[in-house]
Amino acid sequence: MPSMISRLKFAREYSVLWLRKPQNRILLIAMAAMLVIIGFVKLHSSTEPTVVSPSSADTYIPEGFVLVPIEIQNSESFSSLIGDFAVVDLFRGPHSQPVGRRLKMLRAPLNPQQFAVLVPEAEVSSLLQNAGAFWVAIQNPNMTKDSEIAKHSKKSRIEYFEEK
Repeated sequence: MPSMISRLKFAREYSVLWLRKPQNRILLIAMAAMLVIIGFVKLHSSTEPTVVSPSSADTYIPEGFVLVPIEIQNSESFSSLIGDFAVVDLFRGPHSQPVGRRLKMLRAPLNPQQFAVLVPEAEVSSLLQNAGAFWVAIQNPNMTKDSEIAKHSKKSRIEYFEEK
């Protein structure tokens, strides 16, 4: 036991000598203050996780554009390839007629199986003329070309009838 008592005396003497130096006192006060601040922050911090609700799709629409929901023919394979946004080409029909090039597409935040394309307001009617399911091809988003909707001219048919 004498060794234990001598160790305690040595530790006490050493701590008294250590505290005599001003820089050691400042260090001890700073460490105590940090522990108090950390304890205060831990005590008053919220432990409940914050729930982020999905944002509405209208927050993504820039001025002069319209967000048009579309039906995608190859949606299963397409949805597994993109995240929330993509740049796409739209095609229609069995002959893969181009409907739109380099259109910005986004996944619906409230229903991830639904998609919509961002179209200039003046070209919405051209896109809606091609209603139905579209085939989608993903484009490189870093290209600098502008988006465009293909202009399909209606073929007019003239019939001549003989009057009787």
